Amino acid sequence: MRLKKKVSRGHSARAASVDVHCHVFNSWDVPVRQFIKLVYLEKFPGGHLADSLVDFLELIMRFDAPTTGEEIDELKGARFSLNRLKPHGTNDHNLRAVAHALEQMWNRSSENREWVQQQLRNHWRKPRISLTPAHFKRAAQYLMGRKGFDLFTWIKFALIYTKPRWEITEQLVSLSATQEKEVVLYTPAMLDIGFPLNQGDTSDLREQVKLMSLISQMKGWNCAVHAFVAFDPFRSKSDPTVLDTVMNAVQSKGAIGVKIYPPMGFKPCGNYDSELNRQMKRFLDFCLNKDVPIMAHCCFSQFVTPTQGACAAPEAWHTFLKDHKALRLNLGHCGGPWDIDPNQLTSTIWTKTVIELLGCGDYPNLYADVADDSFILEPGSARNRTMMKKLRGFLNANAYAKTRLLYGSDWSLLARESGTSKYYERMKTDFCQGRYGLDFTDDQTRGFLGGNALRFLGLAKNPNGSKPKNRVRLENFRSKNGLDMSIFSKIDAQ
Repeated sequence: MRLKKKVSRGHSARAASVDVHCHVFNSWDVPVRQFIKLVYLEKFPGGHLADSLVDFLELIMRFDAPTTGEEIDELKGARFSLNRLKPHGTNDHNLRAVAHALEQMWNRSSENREWVQQQLRNHWRKPRISLTPAHFKRAAQYLMGRKGFDLFTWIKFALIYTKPRWEITEQLVSLSATQEKEVVLYTPAMLDIGFPLNQGDTSDLREQVKLMSLISQMKGWNCAVHAFVAFDPFRSKSDPTVLDTVMNAVQSKGAIGVKIYPPMGFKPCGNYDSELNRQMKRFLDFCLNKDVPIMAHCCFSQFVTPTQGACAAPEAWHTFLKDHKALRLNLGHCGGPWDIDPNQLTSTIWTKTVIELLGCGDYPNLYADVADDSFILEPGSARNRTMMKKLRGFLNANAYAKTRLLYGSDWSLLARESGTSKYYERMKTDFCQGRYGLDFTDDQTRGFLGGNALRFLGLAKNPNGSKPKNRVRLENFRSKNGLDMSIFSKIDAQ
């Protein structure tokens, strides 16, 4: 990994993009096994020995990842300078992680051993009787050298989560030269889903807030990094300090907003549980009163049961927005345009509903990102052409919605696909314009890539020249910590 000091390049008004939906958490911050099942195997479901694949990925992801406390000490020791930090994800580290996972799999069960033999059938041509660590090291070298094969991509994905969060951030901002030059702000979202999955022993939220606040103060990137803090109303029911932690993160720790995950089984209002409704009301009242941006997962994906997944439907937000029009809200994934048929439970096309809400003009702070659109990596493919045709039709019928769409990568989750380094360029060209694109004007393209996000986040000045509350909070945080303030001139140039 390149950790050389970056040279400031300057950015024109045409190149001030924002990745409004991304992630840089590691394996301590999520319930690893459930995370793999919910997020990863959704793309590659079932199959013989699928549980063994989960075992293998889990073993890699849990290998030597630094805790929040260890990383906080590391950043303080380096005085928040990227140049003083040493990468963890070296070739040697990655090789040891995969070799360790293979050895554990071999010794754990007959099913796991069968899976290993299946993956290495072209490498181990003779029956294995007695294996040494050297055998597993060579086997790991073999698997990691098979570029272009699915398992190679899966291994690369799992290895990301063994790194410290600052290094995952560095990997994100350096995915491509164009992205590194043009994206001036990343807003990585924390994820708190362990409690409703009965795996609540993930990194303490207060420690995550502290760590991401320090990452916001890192020197060496040509961009700003400010996180969305996670809020889980189920955890808040049992721990009354959760909302206080969220509020403190936004008001004094440099957090840009709050991420919530409704497919765990909750809605903004009208829940089956009165206490859950109370927690959501406390949270939403805070966001309304302080003008705090919310990013809510709005896609029928990554749920335990379909009924829980349906809680992420845009109709639930429409009910709330009718009486709270000013809420600053991003419907993450825009309803899931890659799954554009009527939903099995709500009988509605979620993306169509989202775009109609965006297009009606009744909600001045409502937006939607299209993060994790992996179809765009193959823009000429049949599935991408089909999706874009339907999306283009929805937008043509709701033209105002074109000014409300946001760019997001959903990286590092996007890394479960091959070719992710091309994602930003593909979205910039093939999604917005191009042969199969949405026929955006240049202004609409610039808005999609960054300008719309700056308005959603409350960072762009109001029409009368005043500054939104979030802009004031961020200016205070960056000024207090001696950070580069030129991000605001780039924002004002849009």
